[in-house]
Amino acid sequence: MRRRTLLLAAAAGGAAGTAAWAWRSHTAAPGGPFTDPAPVDSPSSGQWQAAVGTYGIEPRHDATNLFLLDGSGTLTALDRATGAIRWRVTTGVTSNGSLLQTDGLLIAGGYDDSTQQGLLVAVDPQGREVWRQTMLRNIGLSTGLTRGGIVAAEVKETLYLVDAATGRIRWAVDIPDSSLGLMWPTADDDRILVEAVDRDLTGVLICRDPETGAERWHVDVGAARWLPRAPGESTDGPRSPMRLAWLITTGQGLAVTCRHRSRSRPTGTGDSFRTEIVAFDPGSGELRWSFLTSRLDQYHADQDILYVSHQQPFDAPAEIRAFEFSSGRPRWTYRTQGETAELLGLNSTIFAVGDGVVCVSGATGLFVLDRATGALRWHARHPDRFRFAAPVIARNTIFVPRSDSRTKEGGLWRYRVPDGTQLPTIEPQPVAHRLHLIDQSLYVLADTVTLSLPLDTTA
Repeated sequence: MRRRTLLLAAAAGGAAGTAAWAWRSHTAAPGGPFTDPAPVDSPSSGQWQAAVGTYGIEPRHDATNLFLLDGSGTLTALDRATGAIRWRVTTGVTSNGSLLQTDGLLIAGGYDDSTQQGLLVAVDPQGREVWRQTMLRNIGLSTGLTRGGIVAAEVKETLYLVDAATGRIRWAVDIPDSSLGLMWPTADDDRILVEAVDRDLTGVLICRDPETGAERWHVDVGAARWLPRAPGESTDGPRSPMRLAWLITTGQGLAVTCRHRSRSRPTGTGDSFRTEIVAFDPGSGELRWSFLTSRLDQYHADQDILYVSHQQPFDAPAEIRAFEFSSGRPRWTYRTQGETAELLGLNSTIFAVGDGVVCVSGATGLFVLDRATGALRWHARHPDRFRFAAPVIARNTIFVPRSDSRTKEGGLWRYRVPDGTQLPTIEPQPVAHRLHLIDQSLYVLADTVTLSLPLDTTA
């Protein structure tokens, strides 16, 4: 079996920038701009709309139901075929909410604003509450279960393992040097990973035993040191190390964390920021490979490939790189230029991978790369009223949420994957937080409404 690798990456900070552009869209091949195709009404065959929102919380589903947790703490089961409400439960999770799914339970977790305590609530598929567990402080939940337990990380110092079936706390451990919080816990049956952040804004990535909570290893990522890159440059390391930005776990047991650092340097000797991808063995924390750049924007993990958007040097046009997880070897690099360099705002890149392509969406448009080679296939620009949102690839079509900042109406742009041919826009729609794909249905998730669009009616 291939050795699994822990990927530790540092992402550059900065506000997401959005430029105003005139509406035009064209392929990368020679040819003039073309106009937005005439909009069409939303397809009606098998479509439904329900007055239930999600506020950005990831939904769950089974064979017949779609489960949604909204910002008021209401958990709702919708019939996937009709959109009818099957049941609703008030959980009390009103902030920092997340929804997990086990073999027979839905578990809402986060913070109860009324009691000012952390809260876990388990509900069965028929909408009956099974158990309820309170915590001292606001909590974040692991993205996966470990040996039948849920990892709950308090905003300060304490890590819990809670039995998913009963709500009983199996163990609780205090994590040193985490006075500013425990962030982004992930778990599988082999290990628990969590980020601890101290008051000096240093970050430590910790691996814990799921059975006992005992520490196996930690990586003091906030103590990195940069070597001089010009005469007279300081070697004192990061002046203000920042906390890690994300931590995820893939189905292969890989983890990716991202943050940014700054380093001391004399004026005029180079970039003040350095960002890094560092790969560790998850069993021991041993370093395997690393990649250094000036700014790392976003990433996407897909099977054994890690796609990243980065800049080197800091003010250079963005590059898209595809790395092998196992070795760190670059597969290919695409250097943006001309119009593709203008489409990505700061910290606004979102990846979608499928149908043999990598779709790179930015603040003012998107471009599509060949998944095997990184070659540019086509690119498109969005109008200046475009609201940045993540695309979805399904049935050889790229769906992109659109919205009008003045009317607050939304819709879906559609592009053919092979050549970028723009299909008629589907509208009107609610202004979407995100698109969610399940089997042959595409769900548009908004603050107060959920819409189902069967894919066989959008071709």
